[in-house]
Amino acid sequence: MIAAIEQAVAEAREQLGPGLIAVEVWDSRTGLGYYQSNPATAAMLNTAICDLKVALAAGNSGELDDWVVLDLDDRTVFVMLCPPLLEAALILDTAAVDLTDVLTRTVPDLVARFRSVQNKT
Repeated sequence: MIAAIEQAVAEAREQLGPGLIAVEVWDSRTGLGYYQSNPATAAMLNTAICDLKVALAAGNSGELDDWVVLDLDDRTVFVMLCPPLLEAALILDTAAVDLTDVLTRTVPDLVARFRSVQNKT
């Protein structure tokens, strides 16, 4: 599974070039990373997504689907939910990538690949 994750990340890096600041892939149950640019980032994002899931459930507001977008000052973070156990994040330089392409091609492709790799293990 690790090799497939690394291959998917390498292809995303090639596609996004210098606009890709960091990539995190972690176990959604434990927050432990499979692929990390910064271990603290994966843990923080895991906690934030868990809290968001709890808040949505408490408010009967539905559930998260395939991704969550966080718009920061000069960066955009796409957090991808890839059940049953993976979550991942792309941290992007907003000025250096085509966000439409990321949203319509990169993120859906990565979600599908990360789900698929789990089905093979």
